[in-house]
Amino acid sequence: KLKRLIENIPTSKIRSLAMGLVEIYGEVIPAKDQLLKSPFSNHDCVYYRYEIQELRRSKKSSYWATIKSGEKGAYFFLKDNTGMVLVNPANAEIDIPLDFETRTLNSKTNPALDTFFKSISFSSTGFLGFGRTLKYQEYYIAPKDKLYILGTAGDNPFVEDGTAVYNEADIMIQKGKDQIYYVSDSNEKDL
Repeated sequence: KLKRLIENIPTSKIRSLAMGLVEIYGEVIPAKDQLLKSPFSNHDCVYYRYEIQELRRSKKSSYWATIKSGEKGAYFFLKDNTGMVLVNPANAEIDIPLDFETRTLNSKTNPALDTFFKSISFSSTGFLGFGRTLKYQEYYIAPKDKLYILGTAGDNPFVEDGTAVYNEADIMIQKGKDQIYYVSDSNEKDL
């Protein structure tokens, strides 16, 4: 279903967006005061997802088990050669590759991570204070990344109706009612 939608919906220019399901491609521009820092690598971003995995062992094998995960997104603009439109990444299916991975091997963590761990109520030490073998992974959308978005062009709640200088200023790309909302850093052909 997603493949057919991607193939059949033409890519719109931002200046000529119509309300409803749209497909756009452009460059990420952070909205004012909406820049985030990725939790493990401390990169500037507008969206991140993280996973903390622990190495578990049984008699015959070992495997990585996800013990904590989360995501955070901020409003951002997507810009093409005709204009910019506001994007709300909430509730989107975000398909981006792993950007950063690091591990701790039975030792204390990096002190810079302690603040983040406190904010998510996580302890990197195990039973009786012993270290655990942990893997930290993060995925993020950074400024200037190129994104493909299939989502709903709806009303921008931050702009009063009728006051926008350009049509796209009163539009926000978001999750529509019972609509698909897909964000990827691949272009349409690769998808």
